[in-house]
Amino acid sequence: MHGDHAGRYPARVDAIGVSCYSSTDLLYWKYNGLALAADTGNPHADLHPSRVVERPKVIFNEMQQEYVMWMHIDVMDYKAARTGVAVSKTPEGPFRYLGSVRPDGQESRDMTVFKDPINSGVAWLIAGWRG
Repeated sequence: MHGDHAGRYPARVDAIGVSCYSSTDLLYWKYNGLALAADTGNPHADLHPSRVVERPKVIFNEMQQEYVMWMHIDVMDYKAARTGVAVSKTPEGPFRYLGSVRPDGQESRDMTVFKDPINSGVAWLIAGWRG
């Protein structure tokens, strides 16, 4: 990296999308392919290779009978701070990207998802921000 960002951000590679791996023992892993591909055609797209796509999490939505992937979407200087969402009928994908938001208008970087085991059908996106 060069310019303003030299030394401030770790080296990065172009985003190719989100890969999927599976394991039966958490020791040996099998590559299942690309679950969500990059969008190489539009340089302004959230999934363009020049963007940041990190920290994907997948949960199953029983009501819609589909898997939902939540992820951190950003630009190289981390000023976009958005949460992206994609859906698929299978956990391996391919996932269809729906877009990104800033939950409650706030920056979103570190985030996770939680499925409530007591209230069936209820899931939470938990995102931290500075206020």
